[in-house]
Amino acid sequence: MTVARSEAGIPTRVSIDRIESAIDDEECYRISHVVSGVRPAGAWLAEPPPVTVHTGNRQLKLRSYTWCYRGCAYGMPPRHPPRVHGGDRLLLDFALANWTLRATFTPRGLQNPRQVVTPQPTQAGLLLRPPARFRAKAGVYDVHISAHGRGGRLHTMFRWVRPT
Repeated sequence: MTVARSEAGIPTRVSIDRIESAIDDEECYRISHVVSGVRPAGAWLAEPPPVTVHTGNRQLKLRSYTWCYRGCAYGMPPRHPPRVHGGDRLLLDFALANWTLRATFTPRGLQNPRQVVTPQPTQAGLLLRPPARFRAKAGVYDVHISAHGRGGRLHTMFRWVRPT
């Protein structure tokens, strides 16, 4: 990876052809934020709040891998996304009002069939259930969350392991 730096030592440019060979997801995340622009990070670049997944007594805060909010950062989905185990439904929270969230379910190891669902608003949060054709099936699903609203958009993901 080649990183160009300003006189102050702040990363200003990354060789894009090498991103796919990054060592781990955290490095991909750092690289994606540098690739987003040639200006040094500062007040002009702010990540949107995380999407929070609630599973019983556990909360999982999902960082966006690609977003435009206060500036833009472009990244890749993590190779090893956070895992959520069990359940036939999850609750999602997102701090920004008037944003629309959608979830794309893909059975692990398959590119198709994938199916998009919109989490349903409830008093407790946004209710996320698998698409009807996946509800009775145990398995591992990659769930990509996309959100958009006034002032931006984001993409994040997690892996949902559903029991038999």
